[in-house]
Amino acid sequence: MIKTILWKADQFMPRWLARLPYSMAELESQTKVQELFSLSTLWIRNSVCLGSFVFGVSDLDLTLLTDSEIDHARLKLFLKEQKKKWPFLGELNLYNRQHLEIISHFINHYEKERDPILSELIPDNSNKFKGVDKIIFLLRLLQSDKQLVTSSEIRQKKWKQHLEQLGIHDRGLFNEEKLQWILEQHFLDSPQLIEALRNFVQLKKNHDFKFFETELHPYFKVLYPHQDYWSDEVHNPIFIGQLSSLEKLILKRQIDWELWGLYTQRYWLTLENMKTHLERLMKLYFLIASGDEFAKAKKVLGILGI
Repeated sequence: MIKTILWKADQFMPRWLARLPYSMAELESQTKVQELFSLSTLWIRNSVCLGSFVFGVSDLDLTLLTDSEIDHARLKLFLKEQKKKWPFLGELNLYNRQHLEIISHFINHYEKERDPILSELIPDNSNKFKGVDKIIFLLRLLQSDKQLVTSSEIRQKKWKQHLEQLGIHDRGLFNEEKLQWILEQHFLDSPQLIEALRNFVQLKKNHDFKFFETELHPYFKVLYPHQDYWSDEVHNPIFIGQLSSLEKLILKRQIDWELWGLYTQRYWLTLENMKTHLERLMKLYFLIASGDEFAKAKKVLGILGI
Protein backbone atom coordinates (compact mmCIF):
# COMPACT_ATOMS: atom_id res chain seq x y z
CA MET A 1 0.00 0.00 0.00
CA ILE A 2 2.78 2.43 0.97
CA LYS A 3 4.78 1.54 -2.15
CA THR A 4 1.74 2.19 -4.32
CA ILE A 5 1.29 5.63 -2.76
CA LEU A 6 4.97 6.42 -3.33
CA TRP A 7 4.69 5.20 -6.92
CA LYS A 8 1.77 7.56 -7.54
CA ALA A 9 3.68 10.44 -5.91
CA ASP A 10 6.72 9.67 -8.07
CA GLN A 11 4.66 10.13 -11.24
CA PHE A 12 3.75 13.72 -10.38
CA MET A 13 6.85 14.80 -8.48
CA PRO A 14 9.59 16.81 -10.25
CA ARG A 15 12.59 14.51 -10.80
CA TRP A 16 14.94 16.82 -8.94
CA LEU A 17 12.70 16.63 -5.89
CA ALA A 18 12.31 12.87 -6.14
CA ARG A 19 16.08 12.52 -6.32
CA LEU A 20 16.81 14.96 -3.47
CA PRO A 21 16.92 12.46 -0.55
CA TYR A 22 19.09 10.13 -2.63
CA SER A 23 21.44 13.00 -3.48
CA MET A 24 21.71 13.95 0.19
CA ALA A 25 22.53 10.37 1.17
CA GLU A 26 25.03 10.11 -1.68
CA LEU A 27 26.85 13.33 -0.71
CA GLU A 28 27.01 12.50 2.99
CA SER A 29 28.21 8.95 2.30
CA GLN A 30 30.92 10.21 -0.05
CA THR A 31 32.11 12.71 2.57
CA LYS A 32 32.29 10.08 5.29
CA VAL A 33 34.14 7.65 3.04
CA GLN A 34 36.79 10.27 2.38
CA GLU A 35 37.20 10.71 6.14
CA LEU A 36 37.33 6.98 6.93
CA PHE A 37 39.23 5.50 4.00
CA SER A 38 42.05 7.37 2.32
CA LEU A 39 42.41 7.17 -1.47
CA SER A 40 38.89 5.80 -1.85
CA THR A 41 36.06 6.84 -4.13
CA LEU A 42 32.34 6.19 -3.63
CA TRP A 43 29.65 6.52 -6.30
CA ILE A 44 26.10 5.39 -7.02
CA ARG A 45 24.94 2.80 -9.55
CA ASN A 46 21.80 1.05 -10.79
CA SER A 47 18.38 2.72 -10.91
CA VAL A 48 19.14 6.03 -9.15
CA CYS A 49 22.25 6.53 -11.25
CA LEU A 50 20.40 5.61 -14.45
CA GLY A 51 17.39 7.79 -13.63
CA SER A 52 14.89 4.91 -13.58
CA PHE A 53 14.30 4.96 -9.83
CA VAL A 54 10.95 5.23 -8.04
CA PHE A 55 10.88 7.76 -5.20
CA GLY A 56 10.94 6.09 -1.79
CA VAL A 57 10.86 2.59 -3.30
CA SER A 58 14.19 2.18 -5.08
CA ASP A 59 17.36 1.44 -3.15
CA LEU A 60 20.47 3.59 -3.43
CA ASP A 61 23.15 1.10 -4.49
CA LEU A 62 26.79 2.08 -4.09
CA THR A 63 30.23 1.20 -5.42
CA LEU A 64 33.39 1.80 -3.38
CA LEU A 65 36.78 1.76 -5.11
CA THR A 66 39.92 1.72 -2.97
CA ASP A 67 43.62 1.82 -3.76
CA SER A 68 44.37 -0.83 -1.13
CA GLU A 69 42.53 -3.25 1.10
CA ILE A 70 40.56 -1.53 3.86
CA ASP A 71 39.32 -2.54 7.29
CA HIS A 72 36.18 -4.58 6.57
CA ALA A 73 34.83 -4.21 10.11
CA ARG A 74 35.10 -0.45 9.77
CA LEU A 75 33.27 -0.55 6.44
CA LYS A 76 30.43 -2.65 7.89
CA LEU A 77 30.07 -0.23 10.80
CA PHE A 78 29.96 2.71 8.38
CA LEU A 79 27.17 1.05 6.36
CA LYS A 80 25.22 0.15 9.48
CA GLU A 81 25.29 3.75 10.69
CA GLN A 82 24.41 5.14 7.28
CA LYS A 83 21.41 2.83 6.90
CA LYS A 84 20.03 4.12 10.18
CA LYS A 85 19.96 7.60 8.64
CA TRP A 86 19.03 6.55 5.13
CA PRO A 87 16.87 3.38 5.22
CA PHE A 88 16.81 3.21 1.42
CA LEU A 89 20.57 2.64 1.28
CA GLY A 90 21.11 -0.56 -0.69
CA GLU A 91 24.00 -2.84 -1.53
CA LEU A 92 27.61 -1.68 -1.67
CA ASN A 93 30.07 -3.34 -4.06
CA LEU A 94 33.70 -3.13 -2.96
CA TYR A 95 36.58 -3.05 -5.47
CA ASN A 96 40.32 -2.66 -5.11
CA ARG A 97 41.86 -0.75 -8.01
CA GLN A 98 44.63 -3.37 -8.25
CA HIS A 99 42.02 -6.09 -8.85
CA LEU A 100 40.05 -4.42 -11.66
CA GLU A 101 41.83 -6.20 -14.51
CA ILE A 102 41.43 -9.71 -13.10
CA ILE A 103 37.84 -9.19 -11.93
CA SER A 104 36.86 -7.78 -15.36
CA HIS A 105 36.96 -11.35 -16.72
CA PHE A 106 34.15 -12.43 -14.40
CA ILE A 107 31.67 -9.54 -14.29
CA ASN A 108 28.48 -9.88 -16.35
CA HIS A 109 28.40 -7.49 -19.31
CA TYR A 110 24.87 -6.21 -18.62
CA GLU A 111 25.30 -5.96 -14.88
CA LYS A 112 28.43 -3.90 -15.51
CA GLU A 113 26.40 -1.51 -17.70
CA ARG A 114 24.29 -0.64 -14.66
CA ASP A 115 27.42 0.87 -13.12
CA PRO A 116 28.54 3.47 -15.74
CA ILE A 117 31.53 4.79 -13.77
CA LEU A 118 32.88 1.29 -13.20
CA SER A 119 32.35 0.53 -16.91
CA GLU A 120 34.72 3.36 -17.77
CA LEU A 121 37.40 2.12 -15.37
CA ILE A 122 37.31 -1.63 -15.87
CA PRO A 123 38.75 -3.41 -18.94
CA ASP A 124 36.08 -4.60 -21.38
CA ASN A 125 36.73 -8.34 -21.11
CA SER A 126 33.03 -9.26 -20.88
CA ASN A 127 32.05 -8.00 -24.35
CA LYS A 128 32.84 -11.36 -25.98
CA PHE A 129 30.23 -12.99 -23.72
CA LYS A 130 27.39 -10.54 -24.49
CA GLY A 131 25.16 -13.23 -25.99
CA VAL A 132 25.29 -15.66 -23.08
CA ASP A 133 25.51 -12.84 -20.52
CA LYS A 134 22.03 -11.74 -21.62
CA ILE A 135 20.75 -15.19 -20.61
CA ILE A 136 22.64 -15.08 -17.31
CA PHE A 137 21.36 -11.58 -16.52
CA LEU A 138 17.75 -12.69 -17.00
CA LEU A 139 18.26 -15.92 -15.05
CA ARG A 140 19.70 -13.98 -12.11
CA LEU A 141 16.82 -11.50 -12.20
CA LEU A 142 14.32 -14.34 -12.28
CA GLN A 143 16.03 -15.97 -9.30
CA SER A 144 16.19 -12.81 -7.19
CA ASP A 145 12.75 -11.34 -7.92
CA LYS A 146 10.34 -12.71 -5.32
CA GLN A 147 7.43 -10.63 -6.60
CA LEU A 148 7.43 -11.37 -10.31
CA VAL A 149 3.85 -12.66 -10.41
CA THR A 150 2.16 -9.30 -10.06
CA SER A 151 0.46 -6.63 -12.11
CA SER A 152 2.01 -3.98 -9.86
CA GLU A 153 3.00 -0.95 -11.92
CA ILE A 154 6.24 -0.74 -9.94
CA ARG A 155 7.31 -4.28 -10.82
CA GLN A 156 6.18 -3.87 -14.43
CA LYS A 157 8.25 -0.72 -14.80
CA LYS A 158 11.31 -2.40 -13.31
CA TRP A 159 11.14 -5.41 -15.62
CA LYS A 160 10.44 -3.42 -18.76
CA GLN A 161 13.50 -1.29 -18.04
CA HIS A 162 15.63 -4.41 -17.63
CA LEU A 163 14.33 -5.80 -20.92
CA GLU A 164 14.95 -2.53 -22.74
CA GLN A 165 18.54 -2.63 -21.51
CA LEU A 166 18.81 -5.98 -23.31
CA GLY A 167 17.23 -4.58 -26.47
CA ILE A 168 13.87 -6.30 -25.84
CA HIS A 169 10.86 -3.98 -26.20
CA ASP A 170 7.48 -5.23 -25.05
CA ARG A 171 4.44 -3.15 -24.10
CA GLY A 172 2.33 -6.01 -22.79
CA LEU A 173 1.92 -7.24 -19.23
CA PHE A 174 5.11 -8.90 -18.04
CA ASN A 175 5.01 -12.13 -16.02
CA GLU A 176 6.88 -15.40 -15.49
CA GLU A 177 5.46 -16.98 -18.61
CA LYS A 178 6.67 -14.12 -20.79
CA LEU A 179 10.16 -14.23 -19.24
CA GLN A 180 10.14 -17.99 -19.73
CA TRP A 181 9.27 -17.51 -23.41
CA ILE A 182 12.06 -14.94 -23.88
CA LEU A 183 14.62 -17.27 -22.32
CA GLU A 184 13.41 -20.25 -24.32
CA GLN A 185 14.27 -18.40 -27.54
CA HIS A 186 17.90 -18.75 -26.46
CA PHE A 187 17.47 -22.39 -25.43
CA LEU A 188 15.98 -23.72 -28.66
CA ASP A 189 18.84 -26.20 -29.09
CA SER A 190 18.56 -27.48 -25.51
CA PRO A 191 15.26 -29.16 -24.62
CA GLN A 192 16.77 -30.07 -21.25
CA LEU A 193 17.27 -26.41 -20.33
CA ILE A 194 13.76 -25.58 -21.52
CA GLU A 195 12.33 -28.29 -19.27
CA ALA A 196 14.48 -27.16 -16.33
CA LEU A 197 13.39 -23.56 -16.81
CA ARG A 198 9.71 -24.48 -16.99
CA ASN A 199 10.06 -26.55 -13.84
CA PHE A 200 11.70 -23.63 -12.03
CA VAL A 201 9.12 -21.08 -13.21
CA GLN A 202 6.31 -23.27 -11.94
CA LEU A 203 8.04 -23.58 -8.58
CA LYS A 204 8.61 -19.82 -8.45
CA LYS A 205 4.87 -19.37 -8.29
CA ASN A 206 5.04 -21.02 -4.88
CA HIS A 207 6.88 -18.27 -2.99
CA ASP A 208 7.62 -20.60 -0.08
CA PHE A 209 9.76 -23.10 -1.95
CA LYS A 210 13.43 -23.45 -0.97
CA PHE A 211 16.19 -24.43 -3.39
CA PHE A 212 17.75 -27.09 -1.19
CA GLU A 213 14.47 -28.62 -0.05
CA THR A 214 12.78 -29.02 -3.43
CA GLU A 215 13.22 -31.67 -6.09
CA LEU A 216 14.39 -29.86 -9.20
CA HIS A 217 15.04 -30.83 -12.81
CA PRO A 218 18.55 -32.36 -13.29
CA TYR A 219 19.53 -29.49 -15.60
CA PHE A 220 18.67 -26.92 -12.95
CA LYS A 221 22.29 -27.33 -11.85
CA VAL A 222 23.33 -25.88 -15.23
CA LEU A 223 21.02 -22.88 -14.94
CA TYR A 224 21.91 -22.17 -11.30
CA PRO A 225 25.11 -24.00 -10.28
CA HIS A 226 25.53 -21.74 -7.24
CA GLN A 227 22.14 -22.95 -5.95
CA ASP A 228 22.86 -26.66 -6.40
CA TYR A 229 25.29 -28.71 -4.37
CA TRP A 230 26.64 -30.74 -7.33
CA SER A 231 27.44 -33.29 -4.63
CA ASP A 232 27.92 -36.33 -6.88
CA GLU A 233 31.57 -35.76 -7.76
CA VAL A 234 31.90 -39.18 -9.42
CA HIS A 235 29.22 -38.40 -12.01
CA ASN A 236 30.00 -34.69 -12.49
CA PRO A 237 32.57 -35.30 -15.30
CA ILE A 238 30.14 -37.68 -17.04
CA PHE A 239 27.26 -35.21 -16.78
CA ILE A 240 29.38 -32.27 -17.99
CA GLY A 241 30.72 -34.36 -20.84
CA GLN A 242 27.16 -34.64 -22.15
CA LEU A 243 26.54 -30.88 -22.14
CA SER A 244 26.44 -28.81 -25.32
CA SER A 245 28.79 -25.86 -25.81
CA LEU A 246 25.96 -23.43 -24.91
CA GLU A 247 25.11 -25.37 -21.74
CA LYS A 248 28.77 -25.36 -20.68
CA LEU A 249 29.06 -21.64 -21.36
CA ILE A 250 25.95 -20.88 -19.29
CA LEU A 251 27.40 -22.97 -16.47
CA LYS A 252 30.75 -21.17 -16.73
CA ARG A 253 29.31 -17.65 -16.79
CA GLN A 254 27.06 -18.39 -13.82
CA ILE A 255 30.13 -19.45 -11.85
CA ASP A 256 31.93 -16.32 -13.11
CA TRP A 257 29.09 -14.18 -11.70
CA GLU A 258 29.33 -16.02 -8.40
CA LEU A 259 33.07 -15.35 -8.15
CA TRP A 260 32.57 -11.69 -9.02
CA GLY A 261 29.65 -11.30 -6.62
CA LEU A 262 31.46 -12.86 -3.69
CA TYR A 263 34.49 -10.70 -4.44
CA THR A 264 32.41 -7.49 -4.25
CA GLN A 265 30.73 -8.63 -1.01
CA ARG A 266 33.85 -10.08 0.64
CA TYR A 267 33.68 -7.55 3.47
CA TRP A 268 30.49 -9.28 4.71
CA LEU A 269 31.64 -12.87 4.27
CA THR A 270 33.78 -15.16 6.36
CA LEU A 271 36.26 -17.64 4.95
CA GLU A 272 34.32 -20.51 6.50
CA ASN A 273 31.14 -19.47 4.66
CA MET A 274 32.84 -19.27 1.27
CA LYS A 275 35.45 -22.03 1.30
CA THR A 276 33.35 -25.17 0.78
CA HIS A 277 31.00 -23.44 -1.66
CA LEU A 278 33.79 -22.08 -3.85
CA GLU A 279 35.91 -25.23 -3.74
CA ARG A 280 32.91 -27.16 -5.04
CA LEU A 281 32.33 -24.67 -7.85
CA MET A 282 36.02 -24.68 -8.78
CA LYS A 283 35.91 -28.46 -9.32
CA LEU A 284 33.21 -27.80 -11.92
CA TYR A 285 35.11 -24.83 -13.35
CA PHE A 286 38.15 -27.04 -13.92
CA LEU A 287 36.01 -29.28 -16.15
CA ILE A 288 34.53 -26.52 -18.34
CA ALA A 289 37.03 -23.63 -18.42
CA SER A 290 40.29 -23.24 -20.33
CA GLY A 291 43.58 -23.41 -18.47
CA ASP A 292 43.93 -19.62 -18.64
CA GLU A 293 40.37 -19.08 -17.34
CA PHE A 294 40.94 -21.50 -14.50
CA ALA A 295 44.20 -19.74 -13.55
CA LYS A 296 42.37 -16.39 -13.43
CA ALA A 297 39.66 -17.91 -11.21
CA LYS A 298 42.34 -19.21 -8.86
CA LYS A 299 43.70 -15.67 -8.57
CA VAL A 300 40.28 -14.43 -7.46
CA LEU A 301 40.16 -17.20 -4.87
CA GLY A 302 43.57 -16.05 -3.69
CA ILE A 303 42.23 -12.52 -3.21
CA LEU A 304 39.40 -14.03 -1.14
CA GLY A 305 41.95 -15.92 0.96
CA ILE A 306 41.07 -19.39 -0.30
